[in-house]
Amino acid sequence: MKKIIKKKVLECVIEQQKINEWSKLFPRDFDIRLAKLLELREKYNDIIPITAEMKQDVLSYLNSLNAEDYEICNKFLITD
Repeated sequence: MKKIIKKKVLECVIEQQKINEWSKLFPRDFDIRLAKLLELREKYNDIIPITAEMKQDVLSYLNSLNAEDYEICNKFLITD
């Protein structure tokens, strides 16, 4: 049985990861980080909050995709 990941949740988690990476590069830019998080919240307000399980599924999918482990990738179904 495949786990379902909504495309919009996938996009949201990817953007969260980008903000986290950016924050690590520029840890003192709190105002910009806050602005980016608010933009993210506004853009994805229809799906936020994302449950820990949903986020973990997306991260598992992304990690397996990056590792080219398609056996694990095939356990997920991306839907609209």
